[in-house]
Amino acid sequence: MRMDNPMSPKRRRTGIVRRFAVIAAAGALALTGCASGGNGAGGDGGDALKPVTITTFLPLESLTFTPEMVAYAGGYFEKHGLDVTLQPVQGAPAAVQSVLGGAALTTRVSSIDIMPAMDQGQKVQGVGTMSYGTSLRLVSSDKKPLRTAADLKGATIGMGSTGGTSERTLDLTLDAAGIDRKSVKREVVPVSAATFELVRQGKLDGYIVSMDTAAALKEQNKDAVIGGSELLSAPDMQVWIAMKSSVDDPKKADELKRVMASIQDAITFVRDDKANGYKNVIATMKKKWTFPSIEGDAPIAPSVLDEYVATGWFNPDGKPLVNADDTWKQAYGLYTSSKLVSGDHDPMEWLTNKLIPAS
Repeated sequence: MRMDNPMSPKRRRTGIVRRFAVIAAAGALALTGCASGGNGAGGDGGDALKPVTITTFLPLESLTFTPEMVAYAGGYFEKHGLDVTLQPVQGAPAAVQSVLGGAALTTRVSSIDIMPAMDQGQKVQGVGTMSYGTSLRLVSSDKKPLRTAADLKGATIGMGSTGGTSERTLDLTLDAAGIDRKSVKREVVPVSAATFELVRQGKLDGYIVSMDTAAALKEQNKDAVIGGSELLSAPDMQVWIAMKSSVDDPKKADELKRVMASIQDAITFVRDDKANGYKNVIATMKKKWTFPSIEGDAPIAPSVLDEYVATGWFNPDGKPLVNADDTWKQAYGLYTSSKLVSGDHDPMEWLTNKLIPAS
């Protein structure tokens, strides 16, 4: 189930499993068989690469997962002595379950998705913040633009599914603005560029998409209005998580440190390539992947990566991965008032910065 690199016979390269699975507890445990250990020279002082499985909550072919793709294709995982299997699964619940069930060492998910599990007693910890704000965007038309939370009252909003991150983000935004959730109708729609026609026809007032899709829509449709993070304003971070037992185990903690160091190297490489129009970043991803955002003579990747570098992957001090304590506390307070969590715990107990390399 691994994909070895024939260009490097002395070592087994990072594996990518290109399949999708909804992981139940037993299924998550079964996935451990997908990642056999590397058998070549390692980095950071080890002779053998350490086998590690990382899950992603969506297919890898999205700029959302640029750090993982660059860490893999750019050799940063190997540099830090890891033989990584990247395992896509269907959605945040499956990604969380993969860690809870022992199938994966770590994954990253929204604070909206992981805080309820932490609040309910699951022994997981946030070991690093991947994104300091939401990567969701709300698309509407210039005939009826949705630019502020107040514009959402009475609107019909499309999303890929109900009950997931998109709907929770919408609900929390409405709560923060004092708008009745019931005043906003929800419709399940494909979160693709083609759905914009439903907005033009007035069947939807807007729909929630990823930053990649939003950038493509804006480029293809002059009448598209993109509502950014100031609209979907509920505090939301993407946090790398691991079992508390892994954080406390010296061997697993060392593996987690190596993962965090690899991701830090990858996003620093992306930031440093900004002046070059991210040409090196795109070329690195193209070694192993092909998808619309990085294809063509004028790919949309640079505009999306600009936003990730400016507002996503680095805190206000310009440091990556460091957990945003104040925002985390603010999020727990809002999630409590919205009855997403109980409010009975100290959320700071669920974060640690001890596995993040100095930057």
